[in-house]
Amino acid sequence: MISFFKKLFCRNSKAGGKAIVDAQAISDGRIFKAAKSKFLAFEYVIPQFVIDELKILAASKDASVRNSAKRGLDVADKMLSDETIKAEKFSKLYKNITSADSKLIQAAQDLNAKIITADFNLARTAAASQVAVLNINDLAAATAKIFLPGDAMTICLAKEGSQHNQAVGYLDDGTMVVAEEGKKFVGKRVVLAVTSVIQTSSGKMIFGKIENEVQQVKHSNHHKLSGHL
Repeated sequence: MISFFKKLFCRNSKAGGKAIVDAQAISDGRIFKAAKSKFLAFEYVIPQFVIDELKILAASKDASVRNSAKRGLDVADKMLSDETIKAEKFSKLYKNITSADSKLIQAAQDLNAKIITADFNLARTAAASQVAVLNINDLAAATAKIFLPGDAMTICLAKEGSQHNQAVGYLDDGTMVVAEEGKKFVGKRVVLAVTSVIQTSSGKMIFGKIENEVQQVKHSNHHKLSGHL
């Protein structure tokens, strides 16, 4: 983890610096929280050609693409309007360049900026062009909580598992959590005792047993109403 942050911050001797945010990073949404928390204290640059790309995607017939793009436009608006975040638009469109990735790389070179993305291929291409890149998936992995057998976690079980009577939920970083005997708790939040953690070729999987269901607090106006009777 130390080497990750050393690589991230030592590429530029100046604290922060400019960072161009691409369409995937904006649509992902985590960048706003990172910027708001000051954990990533950059001068954020949101290119107009990225906003234009999101507007086109927001009209897609594919609901997942459409919703992701709309979230990206909302995040861009919030970053640009939030007084606690240093963010600005970049108006140059690079009409002579057709590839979105090439536009981002050229803009980064022109502004002496990093690129923040969630796209592995863009990160690799930019690095080949000597442009510093921060992949927010790497950041999430570097700062993810490490769970060990015996630890407890609270999680919402989203669907049935592949094996008998299992249920599955997901952590914020996408890690799959399998609850044994959890089928009847699908759609509910539970406290899970971790029994094992397995590393697979596609990522990490956490297995656990349910200790109890998290009871939802129901708000009532009964006391307020009774005071006026």
